[in-house]
Amino acid sequence: AAAAGATPESIAIAVTAAVRAAIGTAAATAGITDQAAITAIGTAVAAAGAVQTAFDNALEQILANDIGSRAVVIAKIIARDEPDVIGLQEVSTFTLPGGAGELNFLRALRSALTLEGLSYKVAVEAKGADITVPTSRGMVSYKNSDVILVEDSLQVSDKEIKAYEASIPPITVAGTVLSFPRSYARVTLQREGASPFVVVNTHLEANPANPAIGALQALQLGQLQTVLTAIEGPVFLIGDLNSFAPDTGVVETGATSTSYEALIDAGFTDSYLEANPATETTANSTCCYNEVLDITVDITTYGRVDHILYRGEEITPSQVRFTGNEATDQARVRRTGGDTKIWPSDHLGVVGTFPGDL
Repeated sequence: AAAAGATPESIAIAVTAAVRAAIGTAAATAGITDQAAITAIGTAVAAAGAVQTAFDNALEQILANDIGSRAVVIAKIIARDEPDVIGLQEVSTFTLPGGAGELNFLRALRSALTLEGLSYKVAVEAKGADITVPTSRGMVSYKNSDVILVEDSLQVSDKEIKAYEASIPPITVAGTVLSFPRSYARVTLQREGASPFVVVNTHLEANPANPAIGALQALQLGQLQTVLTAIEGPVFLIGDLNSFAPDTGVVETGATSTSYEALIDAGFTDSYLEANPATETTANSTCCYNEVLDITVDITTYGRVDHILYRGEEITPSQVRFTGNEATDQARVRRTGGDTKIWPSDHLGVVGTFPGDL
């Protein structure tokens, strides 16, 4: 069986960057549970006019990053390997102002996969952010989710979707309530005549080097580990864990390896290192290209934070590699000044092949 994890649709919305910076400042000085401090920081950002500008810039960047064109490219990347399981994080839907329609990445991707002759069904979808913000063009709605897609022949059972109890508190900025909950999704899959296996998809909180955010991610991980410990039989944990592996090398401020190391200590194996042991001392990073997905700018060294981890003697990876980082993986989009090429996502994808009777 092949499992593809961490092929996220991440727009890198300017407003989330602005708000998370405010939250981070508040958390560092007052603690993550101090809602008054967080709100005060948000108000200060709003008073400076940064948030309205961020909302406007975000909308323009969303349109410029052209979900449809990138979905076509990601479908072609998926078609090269035809994985049985696909884990997606930050799958976005935008409802545009003035009746201009909806930008739905999941719908666009599934349509593009159909054009590639592939048929996937949604095994489970964990809902995340659901906010509506003002822009100079009108109100824009933004939703995201983490999704597990599976090849049609796989039998799906025993689903669970659960929000993490620990999350960044909602913040009110310029009269708009912004919240960014995180969750996990678990599902049991089985091919006819083969053994069942469990897939868990998640996206842990970002910027764990901030002490308060790191504590928050630790609480999310604790809840996740309780779920993982109770699972019997082979299990895959896929997703953007926002925690880097040791082969990353030098990393930027903001990343840590704490959650990754805790999962390894708990009995999970890193499929990438298992399949590529010689890379353990090589600098690797799956995150991130910049918010405009500029192909002329190198990926940052936030780290190899996108993972396919596994537990179970039945599982042995034969091949695990990155994807979405070749010249042929670039999407052509129309921007001011003419057509240009961009990366299909701000993260790389990870694809793994696991022979056996799963």
